[in-house]
Amino acid sequence: MARQLHLLPHSDDTGGDDAPRDWRLDEATRTLGFEGVAQARAALRAARLAPRPTPGTTSDTRRTAA
Repeated sequence: MARQLHLLPHSDDTGGDDAPRDWRLDEATRTLGFEGVAQARAALRAARLAPRPTPGTTSDTRRTAA
C-alpha cells in the first residue's frame, strides 16, 4: 500500500451545490458494490472457518527439503 489515492476535499470548489459531481456513485452502483463486499466477506469468513488438512494427507502441498 505504498500508493494511495488522495482524499477528495470537503469544500465545494465547483462554485455551488447545484454543480454536477461526476465522482458520485449512483444508487445502483452503490448497491452492487455493497453486495460485492458482502460476498467477499462471506468468502473470507468461510475460508477462515473451513477445516484445514492435517499433515500427511494428499492435499498437503508442502514438500520436505531435499
